[in-house]
Amino acid sequence: MIEYFKKSFVTYVNLLLRLVLLAGSNVIIANYLGPSGKGILSLIMSFLAIILMIGMSGVDEANVYFMSSGKAPHRKIITNALFHTFFISCICIFICIVFMKWFITNPLKGIDIKYFYIIIMLIPFYFINQHFRSILLGHRAIYKYNILIIAQFIVLFLIQLIFIPKTGLFGGILAIIVSTFTLTLLGSILLLKYELPGISIDFSLMKKSYFFGMKSQLGIIFSFLNQRLDFFVVNFFLNPSQVGIYAIAVVVAELPWHLPAAAATVLFPWIADKNKDEAAKFTAYILRNILFFTTIMIIVLALFGKYIIITLFGAAFQGSIVLMYVLLPGILALSITRILGSHFQGSGRPELGTIMVAFSFIETIVLDIILIPRFGTLGAAIASSIAYMTSAIVGLFIFIRIWHINIFEIVIPRWQEIIKIRKFIQILKRSKNK
Repeated sequence: MIEYFKKSFVTYVNLLLRLVLLAGSNVIIANYLGPSGKGILSLIMSFLAIILMIGMSGVDEANVYFMSSGKAPHRKIITNALFHTFFISCICIFICIVFMKWFITNPLKGIDIKYFYIIIMLIPFYFINQHFRSILLGHRAIYKYNILIIAQFIVLFLIQLIFIPKTGLFGGILAIIVSTFTLTLLGSILLLKYELPGISIDFSLMKKSYFFGMKSQLGIIFSFLNQRLDFFVVNFFLNPSQVGIYAIAVVVAELPWHLPAAAATVLFPWIADKNKDEAAKFTAYILRNILFFTTIMIIVLALFGKYIIITLFGAAFQGSIVLMYVLLPGILALSITRILGSHFQGSGRPELGTIMVAFSFIETIVLDIILIPRFGTLGAAIASSIAYMTSAIVGLFIFIRIWHINIFEIVIPRWQEIIKIRKFIQILKRSKNK
């Protein structure tokens, strides 16, 4: 238990550092590039992330599950990862080139074609970097996993700080390129401790990875699109400037969400080798306490969020304030979805995560099409918040029915547990100071 909290605490500290760097990045972008520049960079990174989600086919999730449960060795996993990266990158690049005109006139409307070529160039590196992260997580090498991620954000921030004031939007693009290459290099170094890749591909393991991954892949895609699809719909009906305003609202509203994200990251490999009852009780324990702290953070953000937006990003982003408030109830629900998604994957039932978010994905599309043309970015915020709450309700229903956990065990915190968590944190601080 202490080890879980220790690794979750380290992951959360890492997330806090990333948030500081991300805040710095957004301040630089907001002040030098404005809403339009922020919108373009958000569209580029979101487009790359969608390619990654679809092309991965859940193989990265399978990496974590098979390694943490002891069902596949490192050597075979890394060999298959390299093969998968080459194979799927070729397919994705081909599709991007064939449908280039459609992409830059519809979801990426307003983006220069030379930046689209950069997107294509980065595709293989995005895939291999995701494999590196999943392999480290599968080894439960949480510290290395966090080092890998924070290094990317540090490089991203530094390049933006140096080049955006001098070169404008190109500096933002350059930061994406350099940080991606840095992640690839560092990931290769961190994995040197383990076995080197073999020369033969284990197609039997690859088949199992795809089978496991496809059960969760739709859920992963749906979940990501629930959070980022509205960027493209806003851009389609409005413009990149409105995407920038909405993106800042999302960045600020999601601040409390990073706590359950940290807990969920460690939870997935943690429960992979536990029995059904033990895993369910542990997840319920984590969920009710994470919800307690996340609720407190959301209340604090509701009180001070508007000052954060105006102070850091300026009057040009004042429209983000109302959007942030509308998103906050959905962010609390999204915390539930994040924890339950990791439980389903760690329990070897990733298809349940797909079911959990499928309804809300359809809901997001329908509500975005109805509300964004009529209400603009406010419609996007309303659609997202409703969709997040739908996912949480469906996820809780599945968890209760299959694992026979009482709803009150999931959402009601226990004060004795809160006290114990405080003691754990004190232990962590003392061990850190030794």
